[in-house]
Amino acid sequence: MGATYEVSGRVALDISREAEYQPLLEQLRDDLLPEEYSYDAATGHFWIDSWALRSHASMERIDDALTKLGRYALEGAKLDTRYDGGAVAPFWVGPDNLAIIRAKIAEAQQDIAWAMKELARLTWEEELWLLQQSVG
Repeated sequence: MGATYEVSGRVALDISREAEYQPLLEQLRDDLLPEEYSYDAATGHFWIDSWALRSHASMERIDDALTKLGRYALEGAKLDTRYDGGAVAPFWVGPDNLAIIRAKIAEAQQDIAWAMKELARLTWEEELWLLQQSVG
């Protein structure tokens, strides 16, 4: 029994600790196709973009490996996951809880900045519409 499992995102890993997390990359190799993930040893950049029908055991192994891999991250990172076509859910990884909290704060700040720009745009659009109605 399985489900459609999607996971995507990027994690910047500490290249000075590559020997420690290399077994986790090998563990991922057992469950993922080569085109579903990549690791650049020169920069420490790891990315994953996987979509497949997987067993629950395979999903758990992937999630476990990603969580452990996150402990070697330079900062907290969000991976997007989706099960059986449901809503996208964040899967946070990082070297510690503080790094994950800081990554969540940074994302919330970006969301707020976008919302403020959208609010300004809509307010301007409303004012323009009202002005056009009063002139016309």
